Amino acid sequence: MAAIPRRQRGIGMIELLIGLAISLLLMIGLGTVYFSMRTSSTARDAYSQIQDAQRTSMNLLAAFVQQAGYFIVPPVTNTAATVFPVATGFTVAGTYISGSANTFTIRYVVGTNPLSTCSGVKADTGRIYVDTFSVTTTSGVSSLTCVETVGTGSAATYLLVNNVSSMNLQYAIDTTGDGTAFQYTSGGASTSWLNARAIKVTLNYANPLAGQTGQPATIPFTRVIALMNTL
Repeated sequence: MAAIPRRQRGIGMIELLIGLAISLLLMIGLGTVYFSMRTSSTARDAYSQIQDAQRTSMNLLAAFVQQAGYFIVPPVTNTAATVFPVATGFTVAGTYISGSANTFTIRYVVGTNPLSTCSGVKADTGRIYVDTFSVTTTSGVSSLTCVETVGTGSAATYLLVNNVSSMNLQYAIDTTGDGTAFQYTSGGASTSWLNARAIKVTLNYANPLAGQTGQPATIPFTRVIALMNTL
């Protein structure tokens, strides 16, 4: 006598709930991995942009600082004291750099070799350029800026790098006259600028991850720039 086949059973409620629970856990896991990868990618891109800004801003500042005090030779007729007379921000003839804890000013004279200018335009031969660097805030965005005056012309402001929260400056001053600076100061007396040897520049950039636990508000980047005309 042939066996009577059993009826196939469907999926029970318990199996269905277990399957849904497993699927939900898998979706949560995949979502967590995706969110983590996306956050990491965003952070890497943000830090990469900061590193690019750091290199750009420091290279710009180094180029300007190292041409401070440049003027056309021969020194028989041109000396620092005659080329750089007393002027606003420079109370002693011959000085070509001055500053405070968060801003500094340089001046130089362009020769036949073109020098860097804040405007990016080729400098005019024989004219004195005065450049003041500081961090300013416009429409809620802090930026490294340069205020440039050419000869007796009007000052013009140029934006160099965005997202620079602040700038801290220290100056290496040779207090003994032996050509060596043993300490830094945030600013010197007017007569001390003749003995300035270098600037320690710290630019503080806005941290893109500042809202996360343990993250600082800014990321500092420091570089010491020697004054080439004192070496």
